[in-house]
Amino acid sequence: MMGGIGIAVDSSPSTICQQEVELTMRKLILIGGTLLGALLATGCATPAYSAAERSQMIQRNFDYNGAQAVDDWDDLFLLRPASHMTIWNVQ
Repeated sequence: MMGGIGIAVDSSPSTICQQEVELTMRKLILIGGTLLGALLATGCATPAYSAAERSQMIQRNFDYNGAQAVDDWDDLFLLRPASHMTIWNVQ
């Protein structure tokens, strides 16, 4: 008894261990929920561009990177005649 009031406190090692596990699980769930919310809150949709504009930008980058890869391949295997002029639009 505590202080003569008649309140019994269960402080056995198994109860303390179970409380620590519950506290740890709550923290993990809170952290996981926060991380999941942060990942879902951003995403691919940017507020500055519409979906069509964003798709065009991505496609343009893929095309440009693909053309550069083909140019590197041609240069590696000497498929293009030697020249000091570039085929790329340089301004």
